[in-house]
Amino acid sequence: MKFLSYKILFLILVLSILGSLILKENSKKINLDLKFKGPSFEHPLGTDELGRDIFLRTITALGNSSLIVLIASFISIFFGILIGGITGISENKKIKYIFENTFNLLWALPGIPFFVAILTYFPRNIFSVAIAISTLAWIVPARTLRFIIESEKRKLYVLALKSFGYSKLDLIKFIIYNIKEPVILSILFTFIDILVTELSLSFLGLSIQPPEPSLGSMIYNSINYLNKSIFLFIAPFGALIFLLISLFSIINEIQKSKYNIFQEFML
Repeated sequence: MKFLSYKILFLILVLSILGSLILKENSKKINLDLKFKGPSFEHPLGTDELGRDIFLRTITALGNSSLIVLIASFISIFFGILIGGITGISENKKIKYIFENTFNLLWALPGIPFFVAILTYFPRNIFSVAIAISTLAWIVPARTLRFIIESEKRKLYVLALKSFGYSKLDLIKFIIYNIKEPVILSILFTFIDILVTELSLSFLGLSIQPPEPSLGSMIYNSINYLNKSIFLFIAPFGALIFLLISLFSIINEIQKSKYNIFQEFML
């Protein structure tokens, strides 16, 4: 049963992304004669204010939001690990100074106005939103990895290996082996951070635009119609809660594994 949450989450994400591609057109079909219909065999969760199937729109929204999160996470984690690894391993003070000031400058930017400025000049589709989110999201994994590596470099086993004449490449291999668990956790927290960012942007209307659904926009639209159909809120909110619970379950399983993150930092 180990890492079962990971397998379930991966399966759901793949199915939701494929479903969003297959069911995209069906989720947009408007039929005003069917608006606010209750659950039925044809519409398992009923219909919304425009007669669109809530179940199909939830699957499509989950796929769209998941795709944005995956693309933004891949970009952020790639550049975060690359830049964080360089600044952590490098002994060059100029490189550390340049990247540290870059981190501080980007970290000081207000998120929402920054995203508004970027998305004003680009079409608000899945790729442009993902790229906009990743422009700031890479900072956290980069800084985290840098601090983890620099903390690891001060541990006794690294100092002992240096005194025995091990090459820098060998030291890097030992460090990478010993920091893999906290780095994995950092990656998972990056997923959560990007998911919350995408939800916030779509809730504010700054993510992909109608008629394309996203979890945040569906939750926002449901506020005005809670007295008409509770499923308008329950379906996207339930999908969001599922994603968050799955990610936190994976984090909990990793913490309980043989290489515990807390034991790593206490060594």
